[in-house]
Amino acid sequence: MPELLDQSSGCDESRLSHRLQDSHYAPCFLSSSSTMQTEEDNVLIANKWLEKFGFACTSGDLQAFTDLFLAAGGFLRDNLVFSWRHRTLFGKEAIGKYVENSLSNTGITRIKLDLSSGIIPNYASETNILEAAFVFETSIAYGRGIIMLQPYEQTWKALVVYITLSDLKGYEEKGPDPKSRLTEGFQAKKNLIETNPHVLISM
Repeated sequence: MPELLDQSSGCDESRLSHRLQDSHYAPCFLSSSSTMQTEEDNVLIANKWLEKFGFACTSGDLQAFTDLFLAAGGFLRDNLVFSWRHRTLFGKEAIGKYVENSLSNTGITRIKLDLSSGIIPNYASETNILEAAFVFETSIAYGRGIIMLQPYEQTWKALVVYITLSDLKGYEEKGPDPKSRLTEGFQAKKNLIETNPHVLISM
């Protein structure tokens, strides 16, 4: 029976690792005669899945939402999006119970691929997994996510969906990146030394 996994227990990590290595969770979709998937193919597949994800979220269609996951069992890792908690859910039943009262109220919109994250949609034939990153908004925040999809019955289903809030609207972090401030400070000090050198020679 699908179960809710408590992230604090650590059991979700081992189970997720096991699923990623288990060949039973890598059903064959691409035939041996298929040509290698291109980056354009991967983008199209990811976008199509995200379009369905967006529809399920905006419409509050619980069945459509859970159908996005593998029938054999997928994972939803939620960091403060559907609730103010950190939770990992395994299985369509557990995922459905978790989001049933918050799916439509969360207000997830503006879902799109995040090509700036460094994760270009890519398919790994050795694991039969397509990975992609995306961004989204809720009524109160901005968020980011990662999907790991596997082919299943002529479509693509989620093995893992990870979503997290990245910024609350109206409380966004302002100012330059701390690393850039350090770089600017070092450069300013270097320029001052070069323009006003002080040399101390000791014998």
